[in-house]
Amino acid sequence: MGIVDFIDRIDHVTSAAELFVLLEQAADDQGFHYISYAVFSPYDNSTTEQSNEEAKYPFRYIATNYPDSWFHYYFDHNKQQINSVARYEPRITQPILWERVSEECDLDTHQTLIRQWMKEAGIYKGVSIPIYGGGGLIYIISFASVQKHRNPELYLPSLHFLAVIFHDSYRKMVETFPVAGQ
Repeated sequence: MGIVDFIDRIDHVTSAAELFVLLEQAADDQGFHYISYAVFSPYDNSTTEQSNEEAKYPFRYIATNYPDSWFHYYFDHNKQQINSVARYEPRITQPILWERVSEECDLDTHQTLIRQWMKEAGIYKGVSIPIYGGGGLIYIISFASVQKHRNPELYLPSLHFLAVIFHDSYRKMVETFPVAGQ
């Protein structure tokens, strides 16, 4: 599904799940099969009541289409704490190409290994797009390609557009939206 179809169909969805499926279809048309939609709170939540599970992760995933086995392995092995892109995302104000983080940052051994692990899992290239929301929350939509030679930079304008439209539609659709510190 192209961007025009995405826009035409977005007003006709009746649930957040349907909306995410539309985003999946539009992103897949651009060559990006995997998507994650997460919220990050820059506040120290250590004083609020939260489970040990919630305290472990700086992000709360709202929706993702990564395989369950990959997703669970990622968190069970604490990959989000060493993933150079995940650690960099809360500080960015514009879309970030994953390869650029790998090229421009001085990665340690663990961060280099996670990039290798992602490639072995079939996740080659990607882009993360931050969207700053109310209450200091940062929403991040990441698109990943299973194609080795896909150049995310060529698709950045359309992926950025899809992310912003999706986020705005999701925000309007969902009655209770996360509030910083909760």
